[in-house]
Amino acid sequence: MLSSRVWTWMLFLAIASPAAAQSTEADASGGVGSSADGGVGDATGGEGAWGGEVGATSSPTRRDQPPPSDVAPADGSDEADSAVEREARGAPVDPSSVGTQEVAQPADEPTEETGDAADDSADDAADDSADDSADDSADDSADDSADDSADEGGVDFAPFGMVEAFFLWSFRDPDNGIVALRGFDNRHASFTLANVVFGADLAYRDAYARIALQWGHTPASYYGAEPADLGGVGVGSTGPDLWQVVQEAYVGYRARLGSYEIPVEAGVFLSPVGNESLNIAGQWHFSRSNLFYGLPFYHSGVRSRVEVGAFTLGVGVFNGINKIVDDNRNKSVIAHVGWGSERAHATLLYLGGHEQPHGTPGRAWRHLLDFAFDWTPTELVSFRGQLDGGTEATMGDERHWWLATALDVEVRPASWLGLAARGDFFRDASPDGASPLYWAGAEWVSSVTATARFTPTQGLDLYFEYRHDHAEAGVFYEGDVSDPSVRSQDTITVGVVGHVR
Repeated sequence: MLSSRVWTWMLFLAIASPAAAQSTEADASGGVGSSADGGVGDATGGEGAWGGEVGATSSPTRRDQPPPSDVAPADGSDEADSAVEREARGAPVDPSSVGTQEVAQPADEPTEETGDAADDSADDAADDSADDSADDSADDSADDSADDSADEGGVDFAPFGMVEAFFLWSFRDPDNGIVALRGFDNRHASFTLANVVFGADLAYRDAYARIALQWGHTPASYYGAEPADLGGVGVGSTGPDLWQVVQEAYVGYRARLGSYEIPVEAGVFLSPVGNESLNIAGQWHFSRSNLFYGLPFYHSGVRSRVEVGAFTLGVGVFNGINKIVDDNRNKSVIAHVGWGSERAHATLLYLGGHEQPHGTPGRAWRHLLDFAFDWTPTELVSFRGQLDGGTEATMGDERHWWLATALDVEVRPASWLGLAARGDFFRDASPDGASPLYWAGAEWVSSVTATARFTPTQGLDLYFEYRHDHAEAGVFYEGDVSDPSVRSQDTITVGVVGHVR
C-alpha cells in the first residue's frame, strides 16, 4: 500500500490539474487581449499622432517634419518587436519576418467566432483610421483654400522708416559752418538731423505702389537742381520747396509674358546710377563719394525691367536728370543690363537726353555711361567699384567731358563690425570759355575715406569716419571767410542711423 504521504500528493495533483489548464488558457487569452487591444489602441493613438504630423506638414511651417515611417513608434517599441505588434501599430511589416519572431500564442486554436470578431475589430479600426485621415485631408484642403482666398483678396502693407543724424568736425573750422561739396554731411560743429524718412510699400495682387516722404538737410541739398517755375493763370508754382519732401512715389503693375514677369512702374524714382544709395542704412560709409554727389539723384517718368536667368534688362523714359517737372520738351532715356550671382553683381548703364533748359541754343544731348560692380570673395572681405564717363556738346563742336572712378573695400572681422576704406576721383573738363558742369569751377576733385561701422543690434548702425577732400582749385572754406578759398579739408564724423521695416 502506498503511504499516506503519496496518497496526499496524488490527491493534490488531481485537484490542481484542471485549474492549471484553465489558468494557462486565461493567460493566453489575456496575452492576446493585451497585445491586440493594447496594440490596436496604441496604433490608433499612433495613427492619430502621425496623422496629426502629416496633417501639420501641409502647413508651410511644418514641412520639415519627417514622414510617418521615419517617426519612432509612440509606445517606444524598437525593431525587436513582434510582427503582430508592429502590424497593430500600423508600422510596415517585412513579410519574411512573420513566423520567425517569438510571438505569444494561445494554448488552443482560436475558434471561428473569435477569428471573425478579431477580423471585424481590425476592419472597424481600419475604417475609422481611413475616415479620420480623409477628414483630416478634407480639413487641411479647406484651410488651404481659405488661406488662398484670403491671400488673393488681401492688401499687403509694409511700412518703413529711417532716421539719419550726425555730428561733424572740420579741421578747417569754417565760421559759416559749411562743409562744401559734401552734399549731405555738410554742417560743421553741429548735431544735425540729416534726414527723416517714412514710407510704405503696398501691394494688391499684381498691382503695387511705394511712397517715401522725407525731411532734413539731405533733401534740401540734393533737390537744389530741381527746375523752378512761377506758374501762371490757374497753375501753381513748382520748385525744390514743393518736391523735396518726396523721396520716392510710384505705382507699378506686374505684367506677364509667357514665363517672364515684367514690372512696369511710373512715378518718381531714386536713380539707378552707381552702387551707392541715398539712404545710408546698410552702407559702408556715412558720407557718399564724389561720384554719388555729382551724378543723378532721382528721375521722374516710366521704367520697366525683366529678369532673364542671371541677367536683368531694364529701360526707362524720364523727364531728365534731377527733374520732377521738366524744363524742356525733350525726354531722357535709360537702358541697363545687370548680372548677378551669389557673390558678385555688375551693371552697365546708359543714360542720355537733352538736359539744358528750353530755349538753350542747339539740342545737345548729355551722354552718361556707368559701370558698377560689387564682389564678395569671402565672408571677411568685399569690394565695390564704379567707373563713369560722359560728354555733352556746348558751343559749336566743343564738348564737355568727364571721367570718374571709385574703389571701395570693406573688411568684416565680426558680424557687428565693418571696417571700410574708399578712394574716388572725378575729372570735369570744359571747353575754353565754358563753365564747368560740376565742382564750382574745379577741374577735378578727389577724396579718401576710412570708416568703422558698428551694428550693435538689428536696425541700428553707428559710424565713425575720417575723410580727406582735395580739389584742383580753392573750393572749400576755412576760418573767417565768406567765399571758398582752400583746396582741401579734413573732417571727422560720428553718425547714427536707425531704420525699421
